[in-house]
Amino acid sequence: MCVICFSPKGVDAPTEDQIEDMFYANPDGAGYAYEEGNTVKYKKGFMKLEDLLEELEPLEQWKDKNLALHFRIGTAGKNDAHTCHPFPITTNYGEMRQTEGEGPVLFHNGILAEGGIINEDSSDTQD
Repeated sequence: MCVICFSPKGVDAPTEDQIEDMFYANPDGAGYAYEEGNTVKYKKGFMKLEDLLEELEPLEQWKDKNLALHFRIGTAGKNDAHTCHPFPITTNYGEMRQTEGEGPVLFHNGILAEGGIINEDSSDTQD
């Protein structure tokens, strides 16, 4: 099952070792979201640990923000940058596949369906 890690504002972000453990336990891609002002910004599609760590460093910067991380185990659909979480909350399939953006997002843990209903490249969450 996927791992979702939430680090609330005022609390230290996960350490590099903790992020490494979560990534290797769930190696099918990662993404994150955080609050900035009155909006949520997200990036996803990190298929290599080194790319995710480079993006998040320095980890100390996240102590003043609500930060959510998702580490995927692909159970339905394709394993690629576009099927990583988070997903923007929309019915537009193309927007769901964007690897960065802002606005309300969805993180999900578990299996919703077989996947591939909308498109053979989609995941159960996108469907």
